[in-house]
This record gives sequence, structure tokens and C-alpha cells, in this order.
Amino acid sequence: MKCSDTDNRWTRATTDMQGSKNRFAFSVSTNSCPETCMIEAWKQFGATAFSFEILEEIKKKETQTTREFSDDVNTLLELWTEKRNVEQKGEI
Repeated sequence: MKCSDTDNRWTRATTDMQGSKNRFAFSVSTNSCPETCMIEAWKQFGATAFSFEILEEIKKKETQTTREFSDDVNTLLELWTEKRNVEQKGEI
């Protein structure tokens, strides 16, 4: 999720992309902040300043268990978090 007024981002992983998109859309439509860590920016800039962005999407393979897929999704989150931390430090 991204705040356009500050360029702040909150990165999350999910095995249910559509459910996450629906929850975010509901939060915007009811002006209820979806994450407690975003609440200050949400109060300051309002729901319309936020967007839901997909950084990368992977599909569950037929041979994967739910646990294996969840592990892959969480590994992807770790990679994106690390990449973002490097970018913020200006190391790339």
C-alpha cells in the first residue's frame, strides 16, 4: 500500500491477492485504516491518498502444498523488503 502524498509504502505478503484487494477497497470506501502502522498517515491525508499496488505475483504450482506456497510468498516479501531497505539507504 502506498500513500501518494508522502511516497510511504507498507509492503505485505498474501496468498489471497483478491481478498487483500477487496479488504483494501472496503477500507477506502469506509475510511477505516487497514493497518495500524498506517493510521497517522491515514488520518492526515485521508483514504483517497492511498493505493494498493502489486509488486509481484506468483501462482501456486499444482505440486505445491499450501504451506510451501505460503513459504514462497513470505520469501518473496523478504526479498522485496530487503530491496526497499537497500534503495532507502541509497546503496544501489
